[in-house]
Amino acid sequence: MILMIELHQEHHPNFRQEIIKPLFQLISSGESSVVAGIAGLGKTRLLQFLMRAETVHHQLGEDTDSTLLVWADCNRMAELSPWGLYELLLTSIFESASERETLRPYCERLLPLRRETIMERSHLLAQRNLELVLRMFCQECGVTVAFILDEFDESYRGLPSQALANLRGLRDGNKYRLCYVLFMRDHPAHLRDPYDCEGFYELLSRSVLYLGPYESEDAHEAIRLICTRRSFDLSDFGPTAGSEIIKLSGGHPSIMVGMLDALAEPANEPPSTTLWLEWFAAHQKVEEECRKIWEGLRIQDQRTLHQVALATPLSLKEKASLVQKKLITGEVATEPQFVMPVFKAYVLSKAKIAEVGLRIDLESGIVWINGHASEELTGKEFELVELMGSQINQLCSGEEIISRLWPGDQGFEINPNTVAALVRRVRRKIEPNPSRPQYLVSIKGRGYRLLEQPESGKN
Repeated sequence: MILMIELHQEHHPNFRQEIIKPLFQLISSGESSVVAGIAGLGKTRLLQFLMRAETVHHQLGEDTDSTLLVWADCNRMAELSPWGLYELLLTSIFESASERETLRPYCERLLPLRRETIMERSHLLAQRNLELVLRMFCQECGVTVAFILDEFDESYRGLPSQALANLRGLRDGNKYRLCYVLFMRDHPAHLRDPYDCEGFYELLSRSVLYLGPYESEDAHEAIRLICTRRSFDLSDFGPTAGSEIIKLSGGHPSIMVGMLDALAEPANEPPSTTLWLEWFAAHQKVEEECRKIWEGLRIQDQRTLHQVALATPLSLKEKASLVQKKLITGEVATEPQFVMPVFKAYVLSKAKIAEVGLRIDLESGIVWINGHASEELTGKEFELVELMGSQINQLCSGEEIISRLWPGDQGFEINPNTVAALVRRVRRKIEPNPSRPQYLVSIKGRGYRLLEQPESGKN
């Protein structure tokens, strides 16, 4: 018997108020924001609840009719490009406005622009059409448009900086009538250098909301709904079974489902509740949910979590990211504790930290990336790596590179374009994905950095 959560149509009006309330306050004031959360926290279910007409009316009151929430699922993007982004936004606003009777006449004007965008596949045309559509809704109709950009991590990492700058430009052209809500796995600063998309990052960085496990009322209600829907009697395992599941899972939705799945298997007879932690931690379904959480974390977060599990003393700064993500408690006076005890058991017994990072072997002239030797570098390529490696993680300007690699050369051939070409060649040999560099990164208008750990913190 496999249990699944199908709850969004049955949630009580105060579901996830710790996120819903501040998020609608930001939307109401026209401010952009980020909702960040680890794997398995039910971001899609939260979005479904957020988009319900009753939820919008409950949160916005008299501003409901003048606010249009537009859910843009980035998994639907035709391609990761500026055109793909603009086409998705046009399609999503058309779909959302079509559901509102008062806005349907405007959809008739929007439809040919959307068709033209799809047929021509020109990012400039798509951008201009999106500008026209937003002017129509935000200025002619007086509607506040809130783009809810779901699964935006890869788009934020991979889109050209100009595409993100254009989103900022659209917002500035419709100030307080247009905002963005990004649903992501992590803080934007951990996904991309803020200097690379400074204007867009500035819109978001002051309003990052972290989604955590269910609070007590939501967790109990979720268990009740799951058991009711699947005709599963949890009381067979004792009067405190629900509370034990919430305590051991920390209220993490997917782990709770894995636990209920484990209990529902007739072939598996669980022990008494005093031994449930060990029993659940060893169960395949629970272990799989823990694995998804672990693999979705940055390498640095994995290392810090492992230290917390081993009771290694840590500074507040080292723990900050884990506290924000609701993985550990953040009380200053006490040692940090795992919010999800069953996840702690996984970290101690099953979790593996991949070998990630850059290492330069000066004797052999080999650069090691994530435990693998890179393609052999030419003399000048290795000189660049050696120079930047001597000031690892620090800014190295183009002028410094020229003066150190080509000393005394006054010819016209050596210029910033020469440096850029050399950087591209090195990236092709050392970067796991040269089109999205993680180790040899550009700092717009200032130079380059060679990083010991990948910029995104992940493989």
